[in-house]
Amino acid sequence: MADETIPVVTGAPAPAAPVVPAPQPTLQQQIADSLKPPAAPAAPAVPAPAVPPSDAAPVSPPATDSGLKDKLADAEKRLQDTQRWGHKNAEEASKLKTALTQIQNHPVLGKLLEVMDQPTQPNPQAEADAQEMRTLWSEYQTAKSDEEAFSKLMKFSEARGARRAMAEFDKVMTTRENESRVTQRNQQTVQVINKTVSESASDVPLELFWAMSGRAEAECPATITDYTERLQWQVGRAVDLSRAVLQPRVAQAVQAGVTQAGVNQAAGAIMAPGGAAPSGQPAGAPAKPVTMADYIKNMQRQQMGQKA
Repeated sequence: MADETIPVVTGAPAPAAPVVPAPQPTLQQQIADSLKPPAAPAAPAVPAPAVPPSDAAPVSPPATDSGLKDKLADAEKRLQDTQRWGHKNAEEASKLKTALTQIQNHPVLGKLLEVMDQPTQPNPQAEADAQEMRTLWSEYQTAKSDEEAFSKLMKFSEARGARRAMAEFDKVMTTRENESRVTQRNQQTVQVINKTVSESASDVPLELFWAMSGRAEAECPATITDYTERLQWQVGRAVDLSRAVLQPRVAQAVQAGVTQAGVNQAAGAIMAPGGAAPSGQPAGAPAKPVTMADYIKNMQRQQMGQKA
């Protein structure tokens, strides 16, 4: 019995556990994951300083969680400062763009910028003068005598001086003509404005209107670049300013008129009008007003009667 071996029954191996596939994320979860902000980058590892080999060299302790938290907080603060700096620069850039747009739309500065942006055109007159000087120099060098060279210089100087004098004269006459046209245009504009204000705002005196025109011109928006539109806006604004000045005074005058009418009405019940007798008495001739001479004569008569 001791030597008898116990047979080992080998059965079929136990079936393996079924593999359950990992659940797939839904569409909503994928969208939510895509909208999540990216994780902050980890702080770079700082290499430990080199320590010379020694048997008694201390072993540096590993970095703790508090050190990592301080580094993350510092990195987050730097990110916030960078974002704040970017927002501030964006606001300043927007304000600068608005200011530049107003300058470009300004009726005077905008045209000046357009002229400054134009490329410099070559001056044909300067080129012609330079070529003429080169020709004169060649003729001066090839002259047979000093008298001939001097004669050429004199003729050239007289011709150039006459041309420049005529050019200056033409420039002065053109300037005067332009000034005359501007003055004539301004006079016609004033006449049209006076007529328009007299017809559309007859309650506004022209003197007060022109006194307020300077303020209206200063308040005109720079976005209105058309000359006619600016003029219309300034006329309307000057009328409004003039009426704002007149309304309190008109109200005071109306109030004074109402008060005076009430006083006259109350006095009419007590004092009869001139030439009319009170009720129950015959009407007589209206009394003449007593002057200073009549008053003195009456006093003299009274004094003479008392003496007699």
